[in-house]
Amino acid sequence: MPPSTKLDDIAVAVEKLEHNLSAVQSLLGGWTRGNETNPSFEFLKADQAQFYYPPLESARYRRTTTQVVPPGAWNTIVWDEETWNFSPVVQSTASTGLFTYHHLEGLAELMFTGFIRWQGNSSGERLLRFNEYTTNGVLRKKISDAAPILSADVGQLAAPFTFIHHVNPESSGFDFQVWQNGASPSLDMNFAYLGIIKFEKREVSDSTKQVIITPPAKSIWVNEADPAADQGNSTLFVRTREQEGGGGAIRMRSFVQFNLSAIPAGADVTEAVLHLFQTAETDNTSVANSVEVYRVTSAWTTGITWNTQPGVVSTKMSSHAHPTGTTDVGVEFVLSTAEFAAMISSNYGMRLSLGNEDIGSTNQERAEYSEAAFSQWYDRRPTLKVKYLEA
Repeated sequence: MPPSTKLDDIAVAVEKLEHNLSAVQSLLGGWTRGNETNPSFEFLKADQAQFYYPPLESARYRRTTTQVVPPGAWNTIVWDEETWNFSPVVQSTASTGLFTYHHLEGLAELMFTGFIRWQGNSSGERLLRFNEYTTNGVLRKKISDAAPILSADVGQLAAPFTFIHHVNPESSGFDFQVWQNGASPSLDMNFAYLGIIKFEKREVSDSTKQVIITPPAKSIWVNEADPAADQGNSTLFVRTREQEGGGGAIRMRSFVQFNLSAIPAGADVTEAVLHLFQTAETDNTSVANSVEVYRVTSAWTTGITWNTQPGVVSTKMSSHAHPTGTTDVGVEFVLSTAEFAAMISSNYGMRLSLGNEDIGSTNQERAEYSEAAFSQWYDRRPTLKVKYLEA
């Protein structure tokens, strides 16, 4: 190809780029609707990017009926249904549209995703903004300025959005507002499926690396009362009870193994934590007890029974007081780094069992933990969190 042709192609490309940049500048310069004179989105450089762990909690809200949105003013969205809620936020009981934070201990980010359905009776513009209430006043951020696209619902328009919100330490809550300037006196709006997902942000020192492993490679529980049966892995049981009429304790134990290949050989483990989600417990004895974690010493399969369960070392990896005093809560076992390092070199997993498996009565003690297949929520899955220094 002649050099002159290449130069012509470059000139045409540059001209198109300049045209597109001019269009963007014109859009930003004219963004004055809704009494806002400055665009509120930000550009993120690659070296400023953050990485996030799997979601910890999630919730979904929506309006089952339409909400009338008068033109020329910001209208706060009021919610009338929550389709599920295991959430870091709490909807206001006063129907004000305000959400307050439920529990945001530690570092956290919230991701919002959803879309608004607008009735097709207006040709005007439609805007969405997010308001964060802080001790220093309300911080308002415009989310959507794009023209709505046609949805699958006849006669309606849908405006989707997704964004991640960094929670301000001085923030007490937030709400959403919409604005429209259509020709109709008012416009019906149906906010369909606001999803709220909590993420934990990765923040460790440059010399320390962290890996989160979930779900486990395999897990199972065994039952002394049915010693030859494969119990499966729907729930992890730790339990002991005395047989009625005597005969000694009947025990239940669980085994869990994680794939540790993501931890480099020779790495210096500085912290290892086993996270379990407790779904139930019983304690109707006066015996002090604990749930204990031991390192397994030989290979096993998901078909093991009480009679074929593997052995463990005598040194505990971790211990947690039982009962915890509540259910539907996360329980964390801080593992011995020395025992964990030994498990990396010969990984046969861990055993969960009660510290006192012979309580000396006709009562019982038990703890039950969610297994990976039990729930769609990430924070209910058995999870291994490991911090380490590379060799």
